[in-house]
Amino acid sequence: FDYVRLYAPGGSTLIEATGLEADSVTSERGEAGTQRFSGYFVMVPGTVHTVSFTYELPPDMTPDGYRLVLLRQSGTGALPVSLRAGAETLGTTLNARRTLWEPGALD
Repeated sequence: FDYVRLYAPGGSTLIEATGLEADSVTSERGEAGTQRFSGYFVMVPGTVHTVSFTYELPPDMTPDGYRLVLLRQSGTGALPVSLRAGAETLGTTLNARRTLWEPGALD
């Protein structure tokens, strides 16, 4: 089994999670005022698997100053990531353990 979790700002609402076992998807309060979305899937070695989370930020959060921190688990290889926040998109490969993305910084 492979497990994935995403921490969003507290008050965020999970709209959809794909690529996960349906009965494993959870949305619960996380650490430090966050909302945690998680689930597991089975991946055969040597294959590619896509997991997607769609969520809505709390109504009081604006795009100004919004930052997204991506953490890759220690000991894992490069991780391809595709993000969309509003009209902005980012497609990259996480080689570093920690990457910071600020929408608008790509302009």
